[in-house]
Amino acid sequence: ISYGALASTCARRADLQGVQRWIAAMRSAGIQPGVISCSMCIDACARAGELVGAAQYLQKMLDQQIEPNVVSYTSLISAHARQADAAGAARWLGRMLVRRIDPDVLCYNAVLDAFARRADADGFAGIFEQMEGAGIAPDA
Repeated sequence: ISYGALASTCARRADLQGVQRWIAAMRSAGIQPGVISCSMCIDACARAGELVGAAQYLQKMLDQQIEPNVVSYTSLISAHARQADAAGAARWLGRMLVRRIDPDVLCYNAVLDAFARRADADGFAGIFEQMEGAGIAPDA
């Protein structure tokens, strides 16, 4: 059985309980969840608009010495962007940078999306400049 594939399917449907069920099954089978499995919980929360839950899962990762990666943070940032929470998206980008995790173009695009949804041209320009300064080429 591929627990990860089952959990990923649930995450794409914003089915946090399904993700949790498959991660529990992994543990029962003696398999310790890693960054990918934990990031699926963040993604499921994010897709369901559960910003607090998504942040709590990231904290659980840190508490278990599982280092979040760019996907973990991008899921959180995208959740804030969907709710036009530009400040929240930028805050998570900043936390990511403090942990020395390099954002990729998808991550920056999520932050830019948050500022675009708020029609905040100055905020958008600031993140765009930060992105270019980091050597990340904008895409379409």
